Amino acid sequence: MPSALSLADVQQSWDTRDPQFVQLLSQFATRSDPTPETPVRDGAPTFDRWLQYLRSWEFKRKSKEEQRVARVERLKAVEAPTAEVPLPDRLKSHQIIDALWRSSDPLARDCLLRVIAECPLMIRPVACSQSHLQGIGSEERHGSVRRARGPV
Repeated sequence: MPSALSLADVQQSWDTRDPQFVQLLSQFATRSDPTPETPVRDGAPTFDRWLQYLRSWEFKRKSKEEQRVARVERLKAVEAPTAEVPLPDRLKSHQIIDALWRSSDPLARDCLLRVIAECPLMIRPVACSQSHLQGIGSEERHGSVRRARGPV
C-alpha cells in the first residue's frame, strides 16, 4: 500500500473496481492533514476557520437566509482552486462518495453502503453514527439496488 495515498489513487481504485477500494477510501479519509509549509496568514480562509465561524454568535444571530448566503460564500472561498490555503485532499473525498451515491450501478451502491459502515463520515459537521442510518431501509443496508435517495 502506498505511503502517500492521493485522491487520484482512490479514484483510480474505484475506476478499476479494486476490491480494496473501501479500505483505501477509509484510510484516505481518516489520515491527518499535512502541516502547511509556510505559516497560515491570520484571517486567511481555512476550513477550520469556516467551521469556527459556523459556531460563532456572529453567525447564529443572522437570519436563516443570511446564514445560508454567508455559509455558501465562505465555503466557496475555502474550496476555490486559488485559495490562499488549499483544502486538503482528504476533505475532497466527498466527491467520490457523491459519485457512488449518484450511480445506479449495483456495485457502487454496495460500496457506498460499505463506506457508510466503515468510514467515520461527518455530516454538517456532526458525526454520522449507526443511529443516523436507521432511516435507510433494510434493503439498502444489505446491498439491494433499490434507491432510497438520489436524483430521480
